[in-house]
Amino acid sequence: MFLFFYLLKHPPGNDGKIYIMPTMLIALGGYGFYRIPLDYKIHVIRSRATPDEKKAVIKEYTLHLNVKRMIEQDNYFNIVYRKYLLWPVYLRIYVLEDKILLNAHTYFEYGTRGIIDFGVGPAAANHAKDFISRVLGD
Repeated sequence: MFLFFYLLKHPPGNDGKIYIMPTMLIALGGYGFYRIPLDYKIHVIRSRATPDEKKAVIKEYTLHLNVKRMIEQDNYFNIVYRKYLLWPVYLRIYVLEDKILLNAHTYFEYGTRGIIDFGVGPAAANHAKDFISRVLGD
């Protein structure tokens, strides 16, 4: 909307430099529309293993991580860890009888968030999903 009114008031010259800033802002907004749903994606891992076996696999997975905080309540795991010395990752795992649900995204302790995390959140979710699927073997 801003771009439309700006171009009406200031028509572009012959050099095209006027389009650099609006193009960058539109590209960042487009990336936001692509990126934001990835934070809320739920990964499903189907498994016939018992819930206790699934919990043991999740605990084995956390042994390989730089865990800062882990809360386990019944079938729910809430894990905060640091990956590759970048931003902390917030990993949530819920164990059901026939499947495991997991979600991961970058975690900021002070409540501020951005959409530019260089793919750390989705990569962490895929890493957890691959490890758990490989160990459970279903």
